[in-house]
Amino acid sequence: MSTEGEAMIPISKLVSGGKLVLIGDHHQLGPIISSRHAKAAGAEISLFERLYNLGTSQVMLDVQYRMHNSISRFPNDQYYDGRIKDH
Repeated sequence: MSTEGEAMIPISKLVSGGKLVLIGDHHQLGPIISSRHAKAAGAEISLFERLYNLGTSQVMLDVQYRMHNSISRFPNDQYYDGRIKDH
């Protein structure tokens, strides 16, 4: 739920040449921005979503274990084009 700027602080502390692994879901919990000026400047887009939209290397975990299939059906169809399998 952090803004892109907030996410860059710990990333900037990485050792030069190190790897960065982001784990999450670009469809969920974007940053909370109340300023209309910040929204107009694009601050509502998380770093995770921006990198996803740029086509960076990604692996999708496609099995969910936490919901009954009757609950998971809507988000699966709405956001993931039916690609998520229920365990």
